Amino acid sequence: MSKKLILVLVVVFLTTSLLMGCGTGSNVNGPGNATPTPQATEKPTDPEETEGPQSDIDLSEYVELKMVMVGPELDDYERIIKLVNDKLKEDLNATFTVEFLDWGEFATKYPLKFASGEEFDFCYTSNWSFYGDQAVKGGFLELTMEDIQKYMPRTYANVTPDMWDGVKVDGKIYMIPQTGLQFTGDHNNKFVVRGDLLEKYGMSEIKTADDLLEYWDNVLEHDPDMIPIGINQSWWGWWVIASFRPIKWVGENWGAGPYNAYDISDPDNIKIIDGDEWWADRLDAFKLAREFQQKGYWSKDALTLQDDNGVMFENGVSATAIRQITMCNEMYEKVNAAHPEWKPMIVDIHPEAPAPYYPVTGDGMALHATTKHKERAMMVLDIISYDQEYYDLIYYGVKDQDYTLNADGSYTWISKPVNVGFRGMNNKIARMSTTVAPNYKELLDNQVKNGFHPKFNNFIYNNKNVEAIAAAISSIEEKYAPILQMGFAEDVEGMTQQWRSEVEAAGLKEYQDDFTAQVIEFAKRYK
Repeated sequence: MSKKLILVLVVVFLTTSLLMGCGTGSNVNGPGNATPTPQATEKPTDPEETEGPQSDIDLSEYVELKMVMVGPELDDYERIIKLVNDKLKEDLNATFTVEFLDWGEFATKYPLKFASGEEFDFCYTSNWSFYGDQAVKGGFLELTMEDIQKYMPRTYANVTPDMWDGVKVDGKIYMIPQTGLQFTGDHNNKFVVRGDLLEKYGMSEIKTADDLLEYWDNVLEHDPDMIPIGINQSWWGWWVIASFRPIKWVGENWGAGPYNAYDISDPDNIKIIDGDEWWADRLDAFKLAREFQQKGYWSKDALTLQDDNGVMFENGVSATAIRQITMCNEMYEKVNAAHPEWKPMIVDIHPEAPAPYYPVTGDGMALHATTKHKERAMMVLDIISYDQEYYDLIYYGVKDQDYTLNADGSYTWISKPVNVGFRGMNNKIARMSTTVAPNYKELLDNQVKNGFHPKFNNFIYNNKNVEAIAAAISSIEEKYAPILQMGFAEDVEGMTQQWRSEVEAAGLKEYQDDFTAQVIEFAKRYK
């Protein structure tokens, strides 16, 4: 979220945003956060305080809806979704099914679902998951404030006007943004490591990047059947590398563009980092990725692995998980419940790092343009997002079976944490667990202390003037980005130069000029 909880810089294609290191995809398991993040000082909102939709809405026809969600199908999905649908059938005469697009396939399959005209009703979307692109192309259904107030009164009561302004594309609303506290990832991700391994290696703590590398070297030496950190082709390689490099071009006045970065401190004299300087920085990053890959810090078949970083850590395949802070705590709770003997712990190797708040477009839900059930889809999203009973069931499971509810509104797992939840619905009615990591509050307080709201969180780029160029550049990125970011390029300099040559030949200069023109216009308005 930004200071006004408004929009982040939208980079049209996923890989570009990651390569720019702009922090637009924060969470791991992919950038979206499936587990809700409770507000630090707020008790969950009483669900009775906000009434449901108007009583004159015709619900006589039963409707079965379909959701498209990014990430893997979660362990407890079948059990919990049946209970949710039983309630929905009674309350709204509707049910829904979910198609999950795992991280290894989502970047390809997600846009194809829109291009093919496949029918579904609502879906996850974000600035790193094609929101701006599909909004411009007509992939999402426009949401009017009149309809939101009528069919989504709980959402209307919880999402602020400036948040609605922040998700607008060409003045229209297509996204229902989440409202929970979150930070971006990239350079300020945290790590979850195994305390039992630290003890085995004679290490007492991990406080610095060098400490973490020592831990990984010990894994290679003493536990050769385990990999120090598991990554696959989605985002993990870039996040790992970003955690070990100097932090550049990050701050309130900085923002990222296509193969460049902007400093809008002076709206009348915007500074642009591009060309040789920008590519030199990326070359250094790719060289570090190559060094790490050669040392064996991740698997030799990482380019083809389907399991993500978290799954590999949970399964004992890897010794480290990387995540933004709230997701690290989720991982801690899950692993500590399943394997307390591992003694998991969250470590922060850059406690001084600036911490950009997550943009309002960083996670949300949208209605697909093909839906034939707009009203019912909106009502379902409203009730599962902001009715406390539904929300608790989806995120925490069955009361007194999966968790107990405490007098202060917190919850305690009875056995293992429930693994469901949907990305895009990390909302402010989330509850606080009593089984958080011992240092979680300290780390979160420090993150808040270092937090800031980039001005670029108010900016959205429209690529309508350069759509063909953007598409061509995206195809080039798909060819080079994974190999270089994960350290599998034998000739790092040669491949980086080839990448640069191809995107420049594809029209990068025209793309950047169009982007810059919109940045200049924005910066002058913002001041």
